[in-house]
Amino acid sequence: YFHNSNSSAQSRNWAMEITSSSNIKVYNNTIDSFGPNLSSGPGYTYGIRLDSSTSSGADLYNNIITNITSNGSSVTYGLYTSGSATQEYSDIWNLTGGSSVRYAGFAIEGTGGIEDDPMFSDPSNGDYTLQSGSPCEGTGKNGDDMGCHGGTDPLP
Repeated sequence: YFHNSNSSAQSRNWAMEITSSSNIKVYNNTIDSFGPNLSSGPGYTYGIRLDSSTSSGADLYNNIITNITSNGSSVTYGLYTSGSATQEYSDIWNLTGGSSVRYAGFAIEGTGGIEDDPMFSDPSNGDYTLQSGSPCEGTGKNGDDMGCHGGTDPLP
């Protein structure tokens, strides 16, 4: 999982940037509480950012992207790509600051996309397991849980 509530003061911030592969799979990630520590200025923030050479054939699913923020009039992006990419069975929730956009550029929401509180067990102490009744529980691709504890290769 990715968690950073105080990223460095840059004009652009991203939790995950993918720049050098095609046909990449991005799945079962949890990105929570990410954004700049700037009080003003550009501060564009991305949960996941793919460049055009990467996004062709990208397979994105079962990701949870929550509590992403930017400053002032800047933009907060859940998923951004300059080439086509579809994210399926994922939860993008609580984007704040300036303009907030779940899917931007040529990124689109696919089947099973939601925008709900994932109900983490205890994120302030690094516990990103899902509480019983979470909207991300059993609603991912192939009936798996979304996030870093779901799927066939989950974290312990």
